[in-house]
Amino acid sequence: MKLSPNRLAQITVMMLLACAAGVQAETAPENSKPAPPAQAVSPTGAVETGHDDGGVTINGRHFLAPMTGKERWNKYVRDTYTGFPIYAASLGSALGDQASNTPKPWGRTWEGYAKRVGSQYASFAIQTSVYGGGSALFRNEGRYVACQCGGGWHRAGYALQMSFLTYHNRKKVVDVPQFAAAYAAGIIPVTWYPQGYSVSAQGVQNGTYQLGFVVLVREVQEFAPELKHFFGRFKP
Repeated sequence: MKLSPNRLAQITVMMLLACAAGVQAETAPENSKPAPPAQAVSPTGAVETGHDDGGVTINGRHFLAPMTGKERWNKYVRDTYTGFPIYAASLGSALGDQASNTPKPWGRTWEGYAKRVGSQYASFAIQTSVYGGGSALFRNEGRYVACQCGGGWHRAGYALQMSFLTYHNRKKVVDVPQFAAAYAAGIIPVTWYPQGYSVSAQGVQNGTYQLGFVVLVREVQEFAPELKHFFGRFKP
């Protein structure tokens, strides 16, 4: 594979963006929601509005109905096996490793690239498995909920925040499964690397990279409508 490191880096970014662009935010725009059938006031004084989709709007913010066990399973299968993003991410991340020749003993060959693709796919599969299971265990939202606000910087800041937080009972909490998933995905694959790579050093570094990828995905999810419109202009 005779590609310059700069070209490989460019392709990597494109593949990662393509991966992230395939992951949509799970909240519809406010103006697309059906007319509310009823309103109520919670014990905290917040105005709650019910919707036909099973969700509720509290003081102007819409929350989806909690996912059922079947919905969580379907999301896991889509994110791990049947969806396009995980394969695009694996191919793109492997190109980055090919450019840096990591792990070095695998070499910059087609065989080495194939090993890297398989390793990256396993890493992402570990991440989605730990995160999906952890979210179900903690009864967290488990989906990205868009900002429902205006202003590009405000939305970007919200997406960055929600890379490390999630909703639990409609309140923001630290997304513990996200951290566990990222570092599990970074540490476990090092166990099948060639000798000379430390689980405690390389694994933690990889886990931090995985968290960085989460930030990328969250940002693209937040701006998915604009990105779809932009890339749609290049369709033949």
